[in-house]
Parts: sequence; C-alpha cells; structure tokens
Amino acid sequence: MAGTGASEKKPEVRPACPNFSSGPCAKRPGWSQEALKDGCVGRSHRSALGKAKLEESIDLTHEILGLPKDYLVGIVPASDTGAMEMVMWSMLGERPVDICHWESFGKGWYDDAVKELKLENVTEITSERYGELPDLSRTSPSHDIVFTYNGTTSGVKVPNTDWISDSREGLTICDATSAIFGMDMGDWNKLDVITYSWQKVLGGEGGHGMLILSPRAVARLESFQPPRAMPKIFRLTKTTKEGTKLNAGIFRGETINTPSMLCVEDYIDALKWAKGLGGLGALLKRSQANADVLMKFVDSRPWIHSLCSKDECRSNTSMCFSLDLPADALKKMQKTLEQENVALDIGAYRDAPAGLRIWCGSTVETKDLELLTHWLDWTYAQVKPAPQGPLAGERRTVLLATEKAFAADAVKKIQAETDAAGYTLKKLENYKSKEELLEAVQGVDAMIIRSDIVDAAVIEKAPGLKIVVRAGAGYDNIDLPSCHKAEVVAMNTPGQNANAVAELVFGMMLTSARNNYDGSSGFELTGRSMAFYGFGAVARAVHKIAKGFNMQTFAYDPFLHPAQITEMGATPVTSVADLFKYQYVSLHVPLTPETKQSINKQLMMSMPKGGVLINTARAEVIHEEEMVEVLKERPDFCYLCDVAPKSSEKMKEAVGDRYMKRVIFTEKKMGAQTLEANNNAGVAAAKQIVGFFEKGDLRFQLKA
Repeated sequence: MAGTGASEKKPEVRPACPNFSSGPCAKRPGWSQEALKDGCVGRSHRSALGKAKLEESIDLTHEILGLPKDYLVGIVPASDTGAMEMVMWSMLGERPVDICHWESFGKGWYDDAVKELKLENVTEITSERYGELPDLSRTSPSHDIVFTYNGTTSGVKVPNTDWISDSREGLTICDATSAIFGMDMGDWNKLDVITYSWQKVLGGEGGHGMLILSPRAVARLESFQPPRAMPKIFRLTKTTKEGTKLNAGIFRGETINTPSMLCVEDYIDALKWAKGLGGLGALLKRSQANADVLMKFVDSRPWIHSLCSKDECRSNTSMCFSLDLPADALKKMQKTLEQENVALDIGAYRDAPAGLRIWCGSTVETKDLELLTHWLDWTYAQVKPAPQGPLAGERRTVLLATEKAFAADAVKKIQAETDAAGYTLKKLENYKSKEELLEAVQGVDAMIIRSDIVDAAVIEKAPGLKIVVRAGAGYDNIDLPSCHKAEVVAMNTPGQNANAVAELVFGMMLTSARNNYDGSSGFELTGRSMAFYGFGAVARAVHKIAKGFNMQTFAYDPFLHPAQITEMGATPVTSVADLFKYQYVSLHVPLTPETKQSINKQLMMSMPKGGVLINTARAEVIHEEEMVEVLKERPDFCYLCDVAPKSSEKMKEAVGDRYMKRVIFTEKKMGAQTLEANNNAGVAAAKQIVGFFEKGDLRFQLKA
C-alpha cells in the first residue's frame, strides 16, 4: 500500500472491476452473460421449468443462510422497498411500534408509518448524527420493532441482536438488504421478518424483493386484519373457509406478479457461486477482508475519516467516509476516478454528509480495493487545495452570538482563530432580545452560539449562513430540520467541557453528602457505587474522579460494546434499568424524543436506600411530575441537577428545609461555566468553522 500521505505519482494499474457502487452492486467475480444461458426465457413463470427455477432460488437461499426449518422464504415485487412496504401495510397496527433509524432509508420507513399508514403509538428512536447508532435499548419487547440492520447511507450497522428480547411479544421487522449475505446477523430467531433485494450483497439485478417470515410473523398475518385497503401486490393472505390464511404459494415460488426469469437465473447463479465458495461463512470472510483493506488505508491517512467511529458498529459492506476537502474538490475527485475508469458511483448518498461510499461486499475482489487505495492517494493529491486554497482567500464573517457571553479570554482566543483564517469576527454578546439577534445574523457566513436559539426565523434572516456551531455538547437549541432545509450545516463541540462538568458533579455530590455543611453528620463517598447512563467524554471524566474516591463504577451506553466499557475501567450493565440498582446514577444522554421524560418513577423508586440521581444532561430527560411524587414518598431520595427544573418549586416544597441538601439546583446551567471550558468549547467551535470552509470537514455535523 502507498505511504501515509497522498501520492503525486499516477498509479499504473487499475482495478479489474471499477464497480464499487452500493446498489446495484458489482456482479460476482467471473460473471458473464453465459451464466444466464439456462434461464427460463420466453417461458411462463408458471411452467414446470419456471416454477422449478423459482423454487430452486428459494431453497438455495434457505440453505446458504442456514435459516430455521420453519422459516419461510418468498419472492415478492418491487425490490426491498416492496418487501418492506408489503410487511408494514400487512402487519403493523396491531400494537405500538418502535421504529429505529439512523440514515435515509430507515427514516423513510418511519415517515411511511406515520404519514401514509397514519399509525398511532409510533416511537421514533434515532441517532444524533450520521455515523452513530441510536439507543436500541429504548425499544420495548411488547411493541413491534422496525429497523435496518445496516444503514447503507451512513455506514453504520447493528453490532448484534442481544438487545432483542427472546420473550418479546411484538415482532421484529428487519430491513437487511445491505447486510444479509454480507455480515453476521446472529441468531435468526431474533428476527421475525427479514427483507432484502437481489441487487445488493450478491450483485443480482433489481426489481425483486425477498421476504423471510418466522412462525410468529405468519401467526400475525393470520390473526390480524389491517384496517386499511390492501393493494394486490401487498396481499400475503387469502380468505378460506377456515378464516384468514397465509398465501403459502408465495413461499413455494408462486409469485404475486410476473418475475423476470432472466433475473431469477442471475440470482441462482450468484447463490451457486456463494455455495461453491463455501457458503455464508466464506461470503462474510470476503467482505470483512475487503473492509479491512479500506480501514487500514483510512487509519494511516489524516485526510480521510470513517463516518462511523466505532469499530463494532462500522459497516463492512457499505463503508462511508468524509474527506478533508471542500465540496468542489470532492466532486472533482469523484469525477476523476470515474473518468479514469477506476471507481464508479462512489459518491455519498444525497441525504448523507458529503464524502465517499465504497462497497466492500463479497462480490468485490480484495485486490481491486487494494489498487483503489493507490488511486485515492493520487486523486486526493491532484484535487486537494493548496495551503491557501480557493476558499481561504474569501472573506468570511463569523457571528459570535452569546446571550450569556464567553469569558473575555475565550473571546480573545476565538478572535485569534478567525483572524488567522482571514475572517471577520462579529460579536453580539449579552444581548437582550430576539430582534437584536435577527438583525445581527444578516450578512454572516457562520455562527458560534452557546445556549442561544437558532430557529427558522434566525435562518431566514441569514441567507448567506453556511454553518452554525454550538460551543458545547447539547444542541436542542438548534432547529436541525430548518438548518437541513436551508442547507446550513449544524455542529456541536462534544467533550470540550467534560472536566468542568465532572468537577461540578462531585461538587454537588459532596455538598449533598455533607448536608450543605450545616454542621450535622454526613457520609463519605469512598467505596460507594456510581452508575453512568451514557459513557461519553463527560461521563468518563466523572468516572476518573470517582475512581479517585475508590468508588465502584458501572455504565450503560448503547453506542459502546461492553468490552470497551470494561477497558475504560467501569463494569458494563445490560440495560438502563440495571443502572438504578446503584446508589449514585449520573445521566449523560442528549435530549431526544426517546430520552425526553424517560427517567420515570419506576426507575427512581427502584434505587436503593439513599439513592442519588445526578443530572448534568438536560432537565427534560426527567419526568418531573413523577419526580415530585418520588421526593414525597421517599425521604431518603436525592436529586442533583445542573439547571433548575420547571417543577422546581414543587420539588422544593416536597423536601422542605432539606433543599440544597436532598435536592440541589443551579440557578442557570453551570456545567461549562469555567474559564477553561469556555476556552475549549469556543476555540473548538472556531476551529470547526475554519475546517468546514477550508477543508470541507464535516466530522461533527449533526443529523436533522
């Protein structure tokens, strides 16, 4: 492989196959039209030969995947989209639904469920940004669960299915189109419905969907009558004298509509190729070897970054990358690779952050990917801007809009960053009205904010705005949909205030443990237990201090593998509920539809005697009315919160003279209110703005 930097020397050897598209994907190695010579062309799909071909494709699918014997496999219309829509229209509505998504196609299933099927009781479980997995533990075993196993447009996969309950009441419905045949999907019994299409991992042709049903899924079809008209191509059941029954013929090759027998033959060819390699295990091995080539390359280059930072969640089929290039240079790079017939169709999906998406499924040859890396080095060298690139010379205006101003030293350092880039820093500090902000944003290219509100009205007043950066971790003050609509990039600066928040946590803990120093006896923290909901930068900073107090520490983070938590010194637990077995529980989760009011009475009441809940995240993650009830019913329970909740007066009334002992609230959010945190977050925001304009760096972009 080439060195650690971009190469000026043009490579001499091209990949044998330049097809690295993420759908339709590359044909299997050695494929030619000769593979279709035995196809049932010009014949009816209902003929003995036609039906035999369809049955063969079903049987080979079942065999290679190693599905349970009682699982059914069928061929349905309209690719994976048709299969998923067929399932949603036929099965959803019997009970509440949790829809998990972290990229474009999963978001489409959520939108269809809410806007087209108009289902009630739908819970959206999503991630903060592209490249991250949502908290899958928020799903309920009593609900139906819809999710994509691999986010084709984000390069993020589900690491395992351990989060799916074996005793679930609802169905799990899995869109597996860029995962199946490409990655280990674990125990098939965890999945009740599986959909995919031929044109992904096996490199087949488009237009046909595959549907796999468990006995539980069949039972739902035969017992649930959807309250909606059912198009013919969605009908999976038929009415008999015995009642509604599965149309079993679909799963014996009796398709709903006429399939392309040429495509069927192509699918059979791909299945036979897979079987000849050694089956599913061989396919997975090829795909992982391909992914390893790209990650070895990316890890040794400072200018290209995996959109997914967590190894266990990173896709090994549709691999997505961001590059330190401005938009025009990135487009030129893609065009050059295409003109050289080196790599075709590898641009990021239109809704994803700009970058590259390279397919590493088993039909791609490892050698071709190795050759591609040399060309990536060369094309980057051709298109990368000079140190004073095309964007560096442009005059940019950055608005520092802070209703609560940064410390003077922080502002000075922000100014230094913008001055060095040749930008103008416009300051609006300690402003008193929304009108002042609306006037100030006119004519600016970028904004740095703290807890300031950036909504549709602000964006409308700033037609030239390209980026807004929240100096801090929380970002619920930014209207992300409005930013996305106006093509404004939104970012935060995670981790910059971690130590400041951690010290505040222990300040509140000590104040509470010593009864606010009123002269009465308190207790020591040494040897006590502390659990973390979320184990990101702030939680790990708190954890570091906790270990100094010789505390026992536990953590749950859906984005981390338990082994990672163990490696960082805490004991992993398997659910949010497990955290509340310990005396101190510290919350480190963002405010999302899933986390809002998620900390409820049941969790709080399950804490041991002397339980202390610490919240430096957002007040809204607590169910405040239920918190009031807990404080009244449990005189031993304590709540420490960095910002007064809306129900603060009720909580104070519930604890009486124990306020600032049992419950402690800061008058305003104080976690990042240190000179050091001010400097860190403000300077990081300025650096990210410069990186965005000069290099096209989108690593901290938030997802709408």
